[in-house]
Amino acid sequence: MILPYRPEIDGMRAFAVLAVILFHAFPPVFRGGFLGVDIFFVISGFLITGILLKDAESGSVSIARFYARRIRRIFPALLVVLGFSLALGSLVLLPDEYRALGRHTAGGAFFVDNILLWREAGYFDAESAAKPLLHLWSLGIEEQYYLFFPLLVALFAQKPARLFRAILILALVSFVCSVCVAPSHPVAAFYLPVTRVWELLAGAFLACMGQRAMAGGRPRSRSLFVLGIILVAAGFALAEGGSGPGWRAAFSVLGACCLISTAGRHPLGKVLFCNRVAVYCGKISYPLYLWHWPLLSFSFITRFQLVENATANKLLLVGIAFAAACLTYHGVENRVRFRKGKGTIAALLCLMLATGLSGLAVKHYKGFPGRAEAPHDQDYLERVNALEAESRRRCLDIFPDWASLNDNICRAQDSLDSIDTVIIGDSHAGHLFSGLALAGSEHRFAVFPASVAAPFVDVMSQTRQGPDFRKNGITLISRAYDVALTHTNIRNVILAHRPFFSYVDIIDAANPEETNRDIILESAMRRSLTLLVNAGKNVVVVLDNPTSPLHPRNCRPRPLDILNDERGCVFDEYGSKADVEARAWYGEILSSVLTDFPSVSVVDISRPLCVDGLCHFRIDGDIVYTDRDHLSPFGSRLVSGEILPALR
Repeated sequence: MILPYRPEIDGMRAFAVLAVILFHAFPPVFRGGFLGVDIFFVISGFLITGILLKDAESGSVSIARFYARRIRRIFPALLVVLGFSLALGSLVLLPDEYRALGRHTAGGAFFVDNILLWREAGYFDAESAAKPLLHLWSLGIEEQYYLFFPLLVALFAQKPARLFRAILILALVSFVCSVCVAPSHPVAAFYLPVTRVWELLAGAFLACMGQRAMAGGRPRSRSLFVLGIILVAAGFALAEGGSGPGWRAAFSVLGACCLISTAGRHPLGKVLFCNRVAVYCGKISYPLYLWHWPLLSFSFITRFQLVENATANKLLLVGIAFAAACLTYHGVENRVRFRKGKGTIAALLCLMLATGLSGLAVKHYKGFPGRAEAPHDQDYLERVNALEAESRRRCLDIFPDWASLNDNICRAQDSLDSIDTVIIGDSHAGHLFSGLALAGSEHRFAVFPASVAAPFVDVMSQTRQGPDFRKNGITLISRAYDVALTHTNIRNVILAHRPFFSYVDIIDAANPEETNRDIILESAMRRSLTLLVNAGKNVVVVLDNPTSPLHPRNCRPRPLDILNDERGCVFDEYGSKADVEARAWYGEILSSVLTDFPSVSVVDISRPLCVDGLCHFRIDGDIVYTDRDHLSPFGSRLVSGEILPALR
């Protein structure tokens, strides 16, 4: 069933995809651009529901015909991009990266990539730029939604009032789930359909309203259009990277509904959304969305963005994405989309199945490691993996709910009665564990890390600016202190932390009215060290490793090294300006406090990482960082030699 063509819808698609592209290319400048996907969801829900309702008016909803249309619409361009990504990945990706790409290729081909990404990490995390198929999460949510929605329409095809109520109830339930889940589980809220379908259902609700949704009088039409612009702008302004959709997404979703209703009638709406450029960009928006992120991601992985004038390079990549989208739209999508016959559907299904199975094969064969240089000490990595699995199980026996309260996992090398050294802090405490535990010393270790938490009692770091689960850090650190203080077999307590998080935002739970971060940190240090020293513990405070402005993957030898140089392998030991200030601030206060605690040791783990003012990602053939600030197992092993002499 063909609906009357509305060019403003294509114009809105163009706006949505450009917002997403600009966010991906220039995230600091276009911070709220990711909300373009929310607008896409509303448009998709509106259009697809309109088609289904037209089918219902003509007699019945054909589920088979609906899915045939979706396959012709979605599969051709997706097959091209998945095939391109697998082919290019075989040339430039390292085995672990290519294995991950194979997994996500299968996830994209079978429309479950959002589930895979949810189980890995967040859309805004440091590793997201290195996932060429990250953007397919939205396609997964759409297709999962369309597994049940046509059935709902078919069920109530002859009872529009009941359909209207069902959509309204489902949308409200999904929205409430989104609002409730987003603060504590932002990654789940971002990727799971149950917290996203309200956005698609908002478009469906609008379609069910039919002509009533289209503003009748000119004053009403103009008012709704202006309201839509204001709401969308407010949504972008309020957007908070790192969180799930939540209540903030309601602004862009409601704004999109207002614009769909009125943009074709308002003079400014016609100018913005009905001009030829906007309409054409809307027509190619789907292949443009598919192409832009793999190009940006591969350029990040291969260091193309690190060469001189990275802004110009990103603009060039966006231009290439437009060219690829045009070729895909005219050369593939339109040629296949309007072909009739079951043979086309069968061929597309077979090709998608073959692509998904190819991705699974890449995953199964571990990214074909013969293509690239493997770490020279593979045995050590296997020992680390075995240690991690067993030590996580042991620690969860001690604190069964630790993993549910935080995104950092505690680990214990042995039973709690056999542990003599505990490490307390954030993830920068966590990355010390493997090196110390496998150092072959007589000590037995446990680590209790909480996301961005300072290793001191009764303080919270960066809770105002991060996910709500960070507020659990104060509870988890207190538990760690309880373990250290009440077990006489625990002789050593290592305190480790990335000072940046406390420098940005620190709260004293014992004195919440205090706002001076110097006073808060000093007070927290003093009361924590007093507890530990009075309990007879040997306390070691670790000064943090440097943070790099680049990523260590830029230093790893690749099957096809485009730049073939050492760019990204060496960086200034002081890192970013914010980290420089935070380290200096932390060190100054620590030095002042330790005049009253002469038994406390201080270890600077940057010493083996940095020489003559320069720090290295690769030392003796090993990559010593996993990202910009966390040590790899090899880095952990390297710095353990600085810490062990301070233990007793």
